[in-house]
Amino acid sequence: MPEIRKDPTSSRWAVISTERSKRPGDFDLPPVTKKAGFCPFCEGNESSTPPETYSVRDTGKPDEPGWKIRVVPNKFPALKNEGEPTRHTNEIFSMIEGTGIHEVIVETPEHNKKFFELGDEEFYGVISAYKKRLIASAADPRIEYTLIFRNSGLLAGASLEHPHSQLIALPLIPVALEDELKTSKTFHALHDKCLFCEMIAREITEGSRIISTSNDFVALSPYAPRFPFEMWVFPKKHASHFESMDDSSIRELSVFFKTLMKHFASVLDDPPYNFMLHTAPARSEGLNHFHWHFEITPCLTHIAGFERGSGFYINPTPPEEAAKHLKF
Repeated sequence: MPEIRKDPTSSRWAVISTERSKRPGDFDLPPVTKKAGFCPFCEGNESSTPPETYSVRDTGKPDEPGWKIRVVPNKFPALKNEGEPTRHTNEIFSMIEGTGIHEVIVETPEHNKKFFELGDEEFYGVISAYKKRLIASAADPRIEYTLIFRNSGLLAGASLEHPHSQLIALPLIPVALEDELKTSKTFHALHDKCLFCEMIAREITEGSRIISTSNDFVALSPYAPRFPFEMWVFPKKHASHFESMDDSSIRELSVFFKTLMKHFASVLDDPPYNFMLHTAPARSEGLNHFHWHFEITPCLTHIAGFERGSGFYINPTPPEEAAKHLKF
């Protein structure tokens, strides 16, 4: 019997279509065709991007070869880093000037390297770069929220194959985060507990949706996933701001996350995917009701009329079944 499940961390619902449960090998994805031609992110092509805002390098000057990780403004930004985010509104329509920051985090000079193939120090460098760019964007008084995300594969929206993540800093808090913040704040007001802490503790105790754990982190298949084999990664201890992690935590997360992504690629035959980092708003102090977390969503199904018309998602793979295949 299908189930309609509510995500405990938001107002979102998902239809878990147990009648047509699918395993990893049941999804038919189109073959991946590698593109040929010029890549602006490859080492030696630094002049093809805007000047870098951050880099990790052994040799060379900024905007020259010798780098390991390089962060540059997006050449075709969704938002422009200029002006003020002035709001215009009337009785019906509202608009904010498109002020913000859009950066590309080029994760390696090597064009054909997969994310999970990065060396331990490279992976640590990428996670550290996330922290540093979050702190840098929050220093801009125009910015209210910064989203770090990764699109891997054409079906996931990646326009360039070279390994990279992106950062978009916004002059307002996006709806998805507002929803999580509001839901968790209401729960805390009613129960004097952190919703995320409570959920993580119950998931670890019950165990059927746990994928893997380390000393300080846990990966799980969420109770009401939008997509088959969706995974979330949380710190076990309460932490609302990703950028509050110390160096030892970043190193542990790097090892855990790399292992998780390598296993994910192996089990699901390296599918296209997106991941998103949800962290607390830029100018908020430590929040007692919110946990930062990564959401990793494979692109194995399509959003169609029902999803677009209802806001519900149809998922053919129950999270308990997904966790069985992904567990390690």
